[in-house]
Amino acid sequence: SNYNVNLLDDEVISVIWDWVENGGILLLGTGARHNPIGDFMEYLPETIIGSPEIRPVNMGIRYSTEGLEGAILNIPVSDVYIDGGIQKLTSDDVAVLTTVKVGAGTVGITAYDLCDISEFCKEQISYTDELLTSLIGSAGIGRLSKTMESGRDEYSEISRLINVGNVDSFPNLTLYLLAALAYVLLAGPGLYIFLKQRGLSHIYGLGVIGASVTASALIWFMGMGTRLDGPFINFASIREISPEGESETDFIGIASPYNSSVRIGLDTSYTVRPIIGADESGKSLSGAVTDNTLKRITVDYGKDMTYVETQNMKPFTEAVFELNKSEKNTDENPISSELYIFDRRVEGSISNNSEENLKNVTLLLYGGVLKIGDIGAGESRRITGGEISFAPTGMPYIIGNYVMGVDDDSRSSDREYMSDLSGSGLIEYYMENSLGDYYGGAKLIAFSENEDAPGSLSDSGTDCYGTTLIAMDAGAGFEHNGEVYRVALSEEPKLISGEYNVYDNTTGGNAAVILEYFLGTDVNITGLEFNSLSEEFEGMRDRDQNALYAFDGDIALYNYYTSSYDNMESGKMSFDADELTAYLSPGNSITVRYIPKESTSSDAAVFFPIPAITGEKL
Repeated sequence: SNYNVNLLDDEVISVIWDWVENGGILLLGTGARHNPIGDFMEYLPETIIGSPEIRPVNMGIRYSTEGLEGAILNIPVSDVYIDGGIQKLTSDDVAVLTTVKVGAGTVGITAYDLCDISEFCKEQISYTDELLTSLIGSAGIGRLSKTMESGRDEYSEISRLINVGNVDSFPNLTLYLLAALAYVLLAGPGLYIFLKQRGLSHIYGLGVIGASVTASALIWFMGMGTRLDGPFINFASIREISPEGESETDFIGIASPYNSSVRIGLDTSYTVRPIIGADESGKSLSGAVTDNTLKRITVDYGKDMTYVETQNMKPFTEAVFELNKSEKNTDENPISSELYIFDRRVEGSISNNSEENLKNVTLLLYGGVLKIGDIGAGESRRITGGEISFAPTGMPYIIGNYVMGVDDDSRSSDREYMSDLSGSGLIEYYMENSLGDYYGGAKLIAFSENEDAPGSLSDSGTDCYGTTLIAMDAGAGFEHNGEVYRVALSEEPKLISGEYNVYDNTTGGNAAVILEYFLGTDVNITGLEFNSLSEEFEGMRDRDQNALYAFDGDIALYNYYTSSYDNMESGKMSFDADELTAYLSPGNSITVRYIPKESTSSDAAVFFPIPAITGEKL
């Protein structure tokens, strides 16, 4: 607030915006000073900032010790409109705080200059709390709190992504088992019977030795493809493509089968960040130590190459790094799409414009997922009548397993299973760290079939093994005949009573839960549908091994005419405009009471229906 953003050059603005898209939260003030908005306007969706005028702003009587007058501030206020934005705080006719999702982050714009309310906030710290809670969201605050309590072990989290390695080098356990069985049978009773029939029992001992040597040589040759004779790199790469450009994040683990120094050259266009863990004694691996027996990691920024070096690492112990690069788009997007999404149906086409085959192409929406399948290089896939599966997108572990088919028993080998497991973990990481809470529109994700090293490692001269995930905004429209379609969770439901996890839309309790859903003030509601969890997700387990089940019980809507709840007819999950008249509040919200039919197991998560609306845009 009260800072002229236009004084910043384009590169600084771009860096700030990259930070927002990666999960940052940016709060901008307006009021009499529009300067904080500045050059950010070109990055935001259509945004209109009205001319400032001094108006009374009711901060809330609960924040005043002097009655109603003490809660009124007469300050310059600007009306704020953001296309697709959500009014998080209002004061009478003023939208005090409007927010919009940008990638995994959030931008909030206040109607007043933050400097104008600073003295009030110092005296009424609870108002500051309400403002920031509205901005971040209770789900975001809950995750921050959980992270602070448990402590995030980033080293272990990243190591889990990259520790699969080269699945092609995994031994064929069936072949080894057959070889061992053949050795036991031939060197034991087989060899004995063979020699005895020929009167050569006296050389049985030599025969066993010969068979053992032969079997050992066979096992040694069978294992040649599984052995490593030098340093190697395991990686997990995420390429995120937007109309403005492409960002690449690579997680790499450098290791060696020997206790020796390893020095790897990297492309200088990437920033390098060591991800530090601790050894068995709790000592940091991060260098700046004088004891030569300690593990040590060094990053050397040269003119032509950036070098990372590891010393005194135990065999196969990984030194983990995060590499980042962003650049503006110069080439055609590897994936392009023209999709129309309405009433849970998907129509349109997806094109693979790259020279490599794409695997497990999937469309992600908030609360929904559609598996497209594999698309070959240069191929276009027509989608006709694709039906969205309503899914717990707040549970990325389950979504990753579903997309990769981790629980599918039909795969042909353990190598395929490990590859799917690696892809599932990468999807989980991407959704947790790049999509955040609610995300609008649609996302396309896919895996590169070409598992060559990412650009950061192209000149390293070291064997590299890993997986690359490609993610981008899908070109998708959600309008039909003047009506829009969207999931009604763009704003967090307000919990009136009961136990509710807003992040994954579940409850773990047996008591009734009452939620107020905000359907948006920018539409004239023409229809509302409650969509139950799709059956393919029934019984799936989250990372804590809690089983997921669709809500089963009675649903009632609050009637604003009678001030009581009306039970929905059994099986009725959709309402037209006339049926909704008594249930919509003046602010286009609807209050729903869920009463479970049966008791819930302590290790189960009950998934509430996902409300979706159709409406005429105002």
